[in-house]
Amino acid sequence: IIAAALWRFIYLTSQPEDATQFFLTMLETKTSSPAGFELYFRPWFRLPAFLMGTILAFMMAARMIPKTTITPIIAVLVIGLIVWLPVQDKNSAIYSQFGETVWALYWALGPVVFARAFGFLMVWGLLRGQEKPWRIVAPLRAFSTNIFSVYLFHMPFLAVGAIIVFRTMDVTALGQAGLWQILAVFVLTACLTYLFAWPLTRFVEQPLQKLIRRKLT
Repeated sequence: IIAAALWRFIYLTSQPEDATQFFLTMLETKTSSPAGFELYFRPWFRLPAFLMGTILAFMMAARMIPKTTITPIIAVLVIGLIVWLPVQDKNSAIYSQFGETVWALYWALGPVVFARAFGFLMVWGLLRGQEKPWRIVAPLRAFSTNIFSVYLFHMPFLAVGAIIVFRTMDVTALGQAGLWQILAVFVLTACLTYLFAWPLTRFVEQPLQKLIRRKLT
């Protein structure tokens, strides 16, 4: 994981693109920069998250995640720090105070640190849930049961929800979005995705899972 994260850092510091403008360029041009494309789509740069998930799965099976209350507190603080930084605001003090090397470190290590913190929080919760099962309210349980289909198809329905709410396909309309419009898109996306995901899980995924289990046992 460390080697893959350092690889990201070496790439960012060796290519000509200014890491300070990395995210701002994407916002202004409405498309990913060459470096952004490489970091987001190339599997060798996405390796840390995959490795992190593999290790966390092993740690969960071996029950190696500390179940003390300090674990979720630290995880939430780390996640909050990473997602709180106003990287979308070019006038923010963080751009004047930190140079290109620091931003290269942020874009190289931020996703890795976030994945680790979020993974620890998730596994900690799962282990606590095994010891004392939680009562999950029906709407959340419905999405949880169909989560794979929801994951696969929420993006196209997000576009559909945005088109319905904004009544346009012009991407600039998103920049003027208000809170209630965002919430409306969220609700529409959730409803449309679930209506599509439920029959897919019921009639495609679950029968295939049962077939595979019969073949393997």
